[in-house]
Amino acid sequence: MNYTKHYTYKQKAFISPFLMIIFSLYLTVISFYITQYSLKLKTTHNLEKIYKEVIVNKLIEVDVVGKSRITNHSNRIHGNR
Repeated sequence: MNYTKHYTYKQKAFISPFLMIIFSLYLTVISFYITQYSLKLKTTHNLEKIYKEVIVNKLIEVDVVGKSRITNHSNRIHGNR
C-alpha cells in the first residue's frame, strides 16, 4: 500500500504571510507590555527606596531635635547650661 500525504499547501511547514503578520503583531504587543510593566516595577521600587530613606532621615532629624529640646529644657530647670 502506498500512502500519499495530503498537505493544505504544497510546501511542508508553510506559514502564510497573513499568519506571520498576526504573529509578529502579537509578539510586538507582548514585548511592549512587558517593557512597560518592567519599567513600572523599577520606578515603584526606586520610589519606595527614596521614600524610605526620606522617612528614616526625617525620623532621625525629629529624634535629634527632640532630644536636644529635652536636654535644653532639663538644663534650664536644673540650672545647667
